[in-house]
Amino acid sequence: MVKKINFKKIVTVAFLLGVFSPSVQAFLSQGYNIEQLAEKSHVIFMGEVTQVVISPASGNAQGYPYIEVFFRVNESLKGNVSPIYSFKQFAPRVGKQFKLLGMHKDAYVPGQKLVMFLGSPDATTGLSAPENFELFSIQTKSDRPSDIDQAVVFNKQYGEKVGQKLFQNLQKQSTIRAMEKISKKTKPTSAMSFKEFRTLIQASIQ
Repeated sequence: MVKKINFKKIVTVAFLLGVFSPSVQAFLSQGYNIEQLAEKSHVIFMGEVTQVVISPASGNAQGYPYIEVFFRVNESLKGNVSPIYSFKQFAPRVGKQFKLLGMHKDAYVPGQKLVMFLGSPDATTGLSAPENFELFSIQTKSDRPSDIDQAVVFNKQYGEKVGQKLFQNLQKQSTIRAMEKISKKTKPTSAMSFKEFRTLIQASIQ
């Protein structure tokens, strides 16, 4: 018996690979470490989600549906990031809701602080996405710098504290030295503060 070919699925995958190839390739990869995330990101910042807006039914000028995520930026770590920043991410509509490719629908929640490693906007659509579709949340008691610095960083996509995979196979001496200093004080495989996470990001983009 000949298996029926799902042409709709093939066309969808081809479309996504063609239009959103950097993000899709990242999604299909084995994951990046901190150096690779930092290198591939167009901008890196830590900020609070203030609003999530679903695109009109027709999407943008090219007809692609998206959400626009707005942030109040606390810290810019790479690239030109304004105090109020937004980006648009591909998000097919399902009725009045939306889906995110490779991510949970509730990835962006107003009021939550996130460390964003954003890829470059697509030249045709202007859409972008977090590198490797990874989000890092900062769970802090207040906006005081001391509270934010000591807050634990979580990988929101996987529901766990920042773990070992992110710090494996480091190549840059600056990152390796920073990691060695942190390792003397704590065990980064079990938990890492935002202050330590920031230090590693800064070392990775040197």
